[in-house]
Amino acid sequence: MLSELRNAVNNGFNGRTTDHHARQHMLNWIDEKYGQLEEAEAETLLKQEFEHWESLKNRLADEISRGFSVTRIANETGLEVEHISAWAKDFTHFRMARRIGDDCQANLIETALAQRFQEIDQERTTQRRREPGRIETSVIREVTAAISRAREFSVIVDISAPSGSGKSEGVEEYLARIRKAEGFECPVWKVTLKPSHSTTKALLELISRECIGSVHENRSESRVFDDIMSATQGRGGVLVIDEAQQMADAKNANGIAMINTLRSFVDAKAFGVALIGNNEIYRRLNKENAFQILGRMSPWRVEIKGASEDDIDDLIRAWGVSGKKEREICHKLVRGGGGLHKLIGTFKASLGSFDEISADTLAALSKG
Repeated sequence: MLSELRNAVNNGFNGRTTDHHARQHMLNWIDEKYGQLEEAEAETLLKQEFEHWESLKNRLADEISRGFSVTRIANETGLEVEHISAWAKDFTHFRMARRIGDDCQANLIETALAQRFQEIDQERTTQRRREPGRIETSVIREVTAAISRAREFSVIVDISAPSGSGKSEGVEEYLARIRKAEGFECPVWKVTLKPSHSTTKALLELISRECIGSVHENRSESRVFDDIMSATQGRGGVLVIDEAQQMADAKNANGIAMINTLRSFVDAKAFGVALIGNNEIYRRLNKENAFQILGRMSPWRVEIKGASEDDIDDLIRAWGVSGKKEREICHKLVRGGGGLHKLIGTFKASLGSFDEISADTLAALSKG
């Protein structure tokens, strides 16, 4: 690993450092820190530092998937958003101290993050009404597998499931896993459509912000498209579009054009596309007789019926709920509309209002 670190310096840390004096300073820093040690001892120390970074980076991925944002973590730790993001993408980033003998920025970031994660653990342990983490349901497994196929084969995969069944949780689980496996700079991007994103240009600008980080003002639609293509082609990535049914809304006359634009990226092998929705896209394409797009999408389409009985039982168990009557009410809540999200919301409301989850509290809340 020590030779890899030296090579990273000599190669300018992926082009970030081009100044000869800066590189020499970094090499001197490496010699100062590791040069006096036996090779095996130096390798052991560096390995420990890498594993510490990796564990914190993976924990950051988990917390983001649970609803934390990098901005929130930055505010709570006093760190800069840009510093956390850069640190998470590359072990070597901020690893060199500005002056020999000083602590490097990476260590400062890691100390702050480790302290905050320890506080989060303590907060969760002492919560009177502790909530379980993400429960891996069959829906999550199907969503993560479908996104993987979209990426592997660079195709459009339409992933349809009922509202509240856990599609978005599947997306977050996939993002957490891939960031742990490949790092935060992996070519996996997620955008969430809103009604205001009803034009091809709005879609392209949304994708550009995610894939590139910015959109130059007054850029034409074609220029934004070309910018995205240049930044993504050949990287073997995937774009996940949550709430993709916005493109199929009957009021969105541009929906077919938006889907065709996504198809253009796929045809050029820029990236695969995973559309997360509730079957509206497929119905719209059939209604419009869009056979060219349907021909590409049909073989890869994934239609998830919703949460299984085992999924509901796993969720009930994770929340510490037991009893025949309780189980019957829980299953009825899910099957009555709203899915697992409704059940989780009812659990939270029951704890918040009654400090327990029982047949009586569930029945009272379900009557609403």
